[in-house]
Amino acid sequence: MQNFTLRSKGRTFYLLASFFLIGTLSSFGQDCATVADEDAGTAGNQQTYCYLETIQDLIDDGTSGGTNTAIYETADTVNDTDPIPSDELLTDAVTYYVGSTTEDCNRVAVDITVDAAPTPMNTITNSRDDFTLSPCVSSGFTVAELEDLFNPESVEYEIEVYDSESGTTALSDTDELTPGESYFVGQVSTLGNCPSTRAAVGYDPIEAPGPTADAIQIVCEGATVADLTASGTEPNTQAIRWYRNRNSNTPLADNTVL
Repeated sequence: MQNFTLRSKGRTFYLLASFFLIGTLSSFGQDCATVADEDAGTAGNQQTYCYLETIQDLIDDGTSGGTNTAIYETADTVNDTDPIPSDELLTDAVTYYVGSTTEDCNRVAVDITVDAAPTPMNTITNSRDDFTLSPCVSSGFTVAELEDLFNPESVEYEIEVYDSESGTTALSDTDELTPGESYFVGQVSTLGNCPSTRAAVGYDPIEAPGPTADAIQIVCEGATVADLTASGTEPNTQAIRWYRNRNSNTPLADNTVL
């Protein structure tokens, strides 16, 4: 009777151990996911994306078969436990690691190439560099005027302005720029090719001081605009010009009779 009981307990223990071992082996030692880049028409550990695509795009389009898929900086499942945020932009020539937040599996290395059109050339510095735009406050600079300072790479591309480096909604041409803000200018393909990286443009308009003049000036009959007097308050003042009113664009000629 005792031998039968011992064999029964031993057999039960063996079956339970086998159950737990099989359950553990279902994920241990296996890859967390398979990788495939459908957009690029290739499969495997070399994947290509466009500028502005994110970690979430890699999860959605570049992996399959995973459970609770996440992307990590390293293959270290013990110490590297914080996934990369899903809205972070993919970086060119970086290796990412496809893992899982719940499964004990081997992370899969994926080498990323990010394609982008060149940053558009600007007519201010004749380069693709960032710069600060400092017109007079009275200019009322618009998005369309900022776009006109850039040259698209070809007829395939259009210049667009955004309020952030990774923004996806272009500003309207009629929007006025806000002093102290930065704007980001890129070129977008009309044929669906990858967009360009963006040039940062600071908008810092200058408040030009007005000249000083007597509000009432007495002159002889037949006097002209040249007989009026005023002094420039700007250190680099080169000339004083007179206008019919505050909103006139065309200065009066010196020989205009008052």
